[in-house]
Amino acid sequence: MKILLILSIIHCLPYWASGSAIFATATQPFIWDTGTIWNNRTVDLEVIPSGDSVMYVAVATHNNISIRTTTPLEDDAELLFASSKSAVATVTPTLTIEADDVTSHFITVWTHTPGKTVLNLSSSSEEFNAISLNDSRIHVTVVRAMWLHTIGDVAGWGAFITWGIEFYPQAFQNYRRQSTFGFNWDGVALDVAGYLAYALYNLSMWWWPLMQQLYSDEDPNGVNPVQINDVVFSIHSIWIMAVLVYQCWRYDSRGQRLSVFAMTLLAGFLVYTIISCLLAATTTAVTWLFAITLISYIKVAVNLTKFAPQVITNYRSKSTSGYSLGLLFLDIIGGFCFTIQSLVLAYNASDWASITGDAAKFLMPIIALIYDFIMCVQTFILYRGNPLPDYQPIPDSLTVSVESLRSPLDYSNSPAPKAKQILNNYGSISSTNSVTA
Repeated sequence: MKILLILSIIHCLPYWASGSAIFATATQPFIWDTGTIWNNRTVDLEVIPSGDSVMYVAVATHNNISIRTTTPLEDDAELLFASSKSAVATVTPTLTIEADDVTSHFITVWTHTPGKTVLNLSSSSEEFNAISLNDSRIHVTVVRAMWLHTIGDVAGWGAFITWGIEFYPQAFQNYRRQSTFGFNWDGVALDVAGYLAYALYNLSMWWWPLMQQLYSDEDPNGVNPVQINDVVFSIHSIWIMAVLVYQCWRYDSRGQRLSVFAMTLLAGFLVYTIISCLLAATTTAVTWLFAITLISYIKVAVNLTKFAPQVITNYRSKSTSGYSLGLLFLDIIGGFCFTIQSLVLAYNASDWASITGDAAKFLMPIIALIYDFIMCVQTFILYRGNPLPDYQPIPDSLTVSVESLRSPLDYSNSPAPKAKQILNNYGSISSTNSVTA
């Protein structure tokens, strides 16, 4: 358990270090327009909160944004501010910064109704490069109540942590049993494909400048949806899936193989990925952003299908002993937390488009919860306490080698019928052997 706790903390550290602003209380200044050159000198504009962050503010309030120049201006400069949705929030329209004035100034944001808006900055001053200021903006989300936003954050953390560690109990159980019998391989193989597609999207959006530029061109007011915690989560998921794949290959599986269903899906995903990449590389009609976004939908397809093979395996064996209860419970907690977060944040900011516009993302945990419910019925009602068929580990005290059978044995201390039954179950002796007390 100590190792599991340490791994979960390490897994979440990048999220804590990502610096995502939750409230408009940033403590470090942000250079909104860095390196604007005017008359051979640099003019920087410092804004608090950061232009890279999202301000979450309550409805019917007013909030200040601090602005100052880090170097004195030669002439007076006027900054213009505009809200993309004035019904949601309005802002002080103009701010004049006098020459040689490096003190902080404030503009006020008044909030009116729940929703999202973008504050854009422009200037007619020649000392500020208007082209550079075109990308200067602050995203503002007006919420009904800050305590609802806190609940959404807590639920999001719950989903992040539980889904991040949910496969550890299964890996530990496989290691303890030295077997993957009863744990369906199809779900592992499909999960590998899903997390690879998910990692491809996250890594591309985080590190590939072309993807970032394409996204900015498509949605000038948008924020990169991928953060460092998404990148680490996807890489970590691939690692734990690699552990499970190794266990499936190394441990006793009673001859289990991938089903035709799984191999067909995997082949389809591979062809789908190759075609998407070829279209992006050879045509202008399909951008790399569109192609890799299409590839990321493989994760959606996987989440819709990966639980079915395990449910079928449980039904055929009339047992759920090979499937970890820890994995099941963590998946249930993660699904509930994600659903609660989505509903609370959508209601709080009147942003129902975040659900209706990406219904697949919202439905994935709900479908997973349906499968989890079915497996709970199998585990606690239908097949409660049922062992896996023909699976009975030999106690160390009753282990007898084949070589020892070639010489007279003393079975005076153990019941002969029980020893014979255990040995026959594991093929150590044939049905014609006789063991006498």
